[in-house]
Amino acid sequence: MRVIPYFEGYNFDKYWSLPMGVLPVGLISLIVFLLSSVVVIIKIFRKTKSSYNLAVIGGMILTLFSVYNLPIPSYVDGMHKRVKAELSRAELLDFVSDASAEELDWLDRDAHSKLIDLLRAKHLKALSLSGIAPRIEKGEGYISVFYGSALVKHWGYVVGDIDEFPIEHIPLEMQRKVYEGVWVYHDIW
Repeated sequence: MRVIPYFEGYNFDKYWSLPMGVLPVGLISLIVFLLSSVVVIIKIFRKTKSSYNLAVIGGMILTLFSVYNLPIPSYVDGMHKRVKAELSRAELLDFVSDASAEELDWLDRDAHSKLIDLLRAKHLKALSLSGIAPRIEKGEGYISVFYGSALVKHWGYVVGDIDEFPIEHIPLEMQRKVYEGVWVYHDIW
């Protein structure tokens, strides 16, 4: 099954945006690093009993602590950059005013696809942030545009006359404010 990258992984720091096939290599590298660290510590203690032992162990602990506390970018950071780079707040509010006037029932696939095509003719950038078709949903005072499915999670953005992120079940680390009244999010159904 092909997992579609969130917003096509746009604007991620290249160091962190590795494809999923590389993930096992990273895990194996971490395990090798940890095992080799233990072996080095054991060899140091067996060979000499000097004050350098404390420096080596302290350095390894400091390195592990630093790596653990690195601010690693996530999908919502890339989504935030993509929306900020391609869409202004005015464009999003214009899109929301047009979408609010329509009947938005994304469960009726055929009617919703026609509506997406109609809205995409006027608001191409707002509805073309991924290679797959978006779905639009109305909430209380906001419009949510989201991509994905239950199998590959879903992600999107929320625009409205709101002060707080409106979807309560999405944790804080999976949402980012882009502009006033505009958030991007990543969720699991």
